[in-house]
Amino acid sequence: MSPLSRGTTAFSVLALTQAIAGCTWAIVLAITWSDGSALIRVLCVVGALAALVLLDRRWMVWLLHKIPRTRDASASLVPPQRMILLAWGASIVTLAATSSGYVLLLGSFGKVSDPLFVMSAYTAAWTIGFLALPIPSGFGVREAVLVFILHGTYPNSVLVATSVYHRLASVAAEGLMAAILSHRVRPRRNAVPSPEPD
Repeated sequence: MSPLSRGTTAFSVLALTQAIAGCTWAIVLAITWSDGSALIRVLCVVGALAALVLLDRRWMVWLLHKIPRTRDASASLVPPQRMILLAWGASIVTLAATSSGYVLLLGSFGKVSDPLFVMSAYTAAWTIGFLALPIPSGFGVREAVLVFILHGTYPNSVLVATSVYHRLASVAAEGLMAAILSHRVRPRRNAVPSPEPD
């Protein structure tokens, strides 16, 4: 199997584990969202637990075969179960760090009384935006979800502005990291042997 197929499958598995990690954070949202509807909070927990099923490698293979990009991918290209679980755990930590950045930015507009609630609200908004495939980076979707969940904690304009600032900071950080690591991903030129002296 070509390296491209292997890379495409690995990237798709990573994307799925990131989405499942975002769904896992919905349990925290259900616990901390004291003003939320009981039905919505129950659905958050049920959805989070249902998403965990997809961490099973067999279900992961089944789901990949439903995605056009990986429909014909061989099951042997899917990473082992341990790697899937490690990627899921790492994604949970990554979302915690990303949502903490949103909390820090929001805190510049005033005290954040419940940081864990804001973090879980951000991860919910990020996940829904991430899954909104036709919309690039879930632009607008993420902000709408943040306003829906955090309505009343801050003015809507503040919630949206903070999200935009967070997006800009994320793009700048990713660009910086790409620049730092670019020399490692450049294709190596074949060394041309110097001609031997006569």
